Amino acid sequence: MIALIALLLQAAAPAPETVWERVGTESGLTGYYEPASVVVLDSNRRRVRVRADFAEVREDGVIAGVALVEVDCAGRSGTLLEIQGLDARGNVVTTETIPLDRRRASPNPPGGLEDTVNSRICGASFR
Repeated sequence: MIALIALLLQAAAPAPETVWERVGTESGLTGYYEPASVVVLDSNRRRVRVRADFAEVREDGVIAGVALVEVDCAGRSGTLLEIQGLDARGNVVTTETIPLDRRRASPNPPGGLEDTVNSRICGASFR
């Protein structure tokens, strides 16, 4: 009975707030990643949620983008799996899941935001 009550209390608890870790600013946007979202797929690959806040609101009302990315640690590249556009209130206004046949790994330029995320999530603490 106690286990059932504990389970019900867990189910009723609010979802934890997303914590974003800032990685830097580049070309008019500020980049973040969500440490709690890091999933180790194998010794070389990680999946992570990243966010970019734009310096200005775009014509479609989007002020930020949140993406699910698969990172190749050894290849220092990332593959976009899904992206959402957020308005100023944090509401999702656009969503795109990238079809398997359109997914391409992109190299992470040394010193760029993507490279910083790569370094943080591929470090020894995630192996």
